[in-house]
Amino acid sequence: MKVLLTGATGFVGSHILDCLLRNNFQTVVLLRKTSNTNYINHQLARIEICYAQLSDVD
Repeated sequence: MKVLLTGATGFVGSHILDCLLRNNFQTVVLLRKTSNTNYINHQLARIEICYAQLSDVD
């Protein structure tokens, strides 16, 4: 199953990401270009990243 995760760079979101990957979910992470990825650096090779902002209407 493929999952889109927002908030993955935060404390809670990074733990949700770990759980999704541990359970073999294909995960796409929605990030802002300015996001600090410290919490998820160890998972970057295992996820697909989509750069966007939820406030963008275009």
